[in-house]
Amino acid sequence: MSGTRIRSVEAVRSGGFAAIRRRRRTEGDALSPDQAAMMWTLLRKPPAPAAGADRFTYRLTVVTEDGAEHAFDLPEDAVPEVLRPLLP
Repeated sequence: MSGTRIRSVEAVRSGGFAAIRRRRRTEGDALSPDQAAMMWTLLRKPPAPAAGADRFTYRLTVVTEDGAEHAFDLPEDAVPEVLRPLLP
């Protein structure tokens, strides 16, 4: 899996007080090497779900150049700083 290039990343934010969904898509060519490496790290071992009301959760879907989709959920308190620019 990590030998394949990332074609795109879609981040969908859900939760929060108003439960408004927001979406952002980033093309793979726009990812920094650190962002791409972190995506692969989180795909291999996603963080545990967070408890708590009115918290945001991000569903990240990574599409690789072979067309495969890999998704994981990321609680707002577990978002690595390097990935914050990719979120809605």
